[in-house]
Amino acid sequence: MWARACVGQGAWLKHRMETPGQIRVLLVDDSVFVLHGLKTILKKTRSIVIVGTARTHAEALTAFRQCRPDVVLLDVHMGAASGIGLCEAIKGAFPSVGILFLTACQDRDLFRSAINAGAQGYLLKSCSAGEIAKAVETISEGKAVIDPRLIPQVMAWIRDEVQLSRPQRTRACSKADHDVLSGMAATRVTKKSPKIAMPRPTRARRLFKASTRG
Repeated sequence: MWARACVGQGAWLKHRMETPGQIRVLLVDDSVFVLHGLKTILKKTRSIVIVGTARTHAEALTAFRQCRPDVVLLDVHMGAASGIGLCEAIKGAFPSVGILFLTACQDRDLFRSAINAGAQGYLLKSCSAGEIAKAVETISEGKAVIDPRLIPQVMAWIRDEVQLSRPQRTRACSKADHDVLSGMAATRVTKKSPKIAMPRPTRARRLFKASTRG
């Protein structure tokens, strides 16, 4: 294992010396026309160098091992294969490599799966050439890029996460706390009401905030 790691590190250093100061990019798409278009677009940016292309999952893994890119640009669909699965494989072995999805797909579940798989970027293919090049540069710096048209999906995702977290906050209260809250909700104290053990104001305030926070 150590020998393989040393060989891999040596190959990476060799590639870096061949393209000093440039962002090494691997293009992955099942369409020859898309690959040609992306190469034409990105070659115009001096900070970017295309080190390889691939059309299938297997070709992409082989090209990745040979080229050692800094950023991989791929689609969520690769024929019958999944670009998301490829993303998981690459990030599992090389966490520092940037992954940018460039796709026509705006499906909510695929978008979330891509981000959960480790992608730092997700752009729609209708974006401009300049936006693609800028996204590659941004991701190479360790930052994230999301197509502006997908911001509503991001906001919905955040709201979903907040909704899911609310029951967990309630369950985090102890049984005694639940009893106190239930008693406060069910009891209306009047002059004629029997005396009951009311909680201290500070504790009631704390429990109320804990049960309604979010």
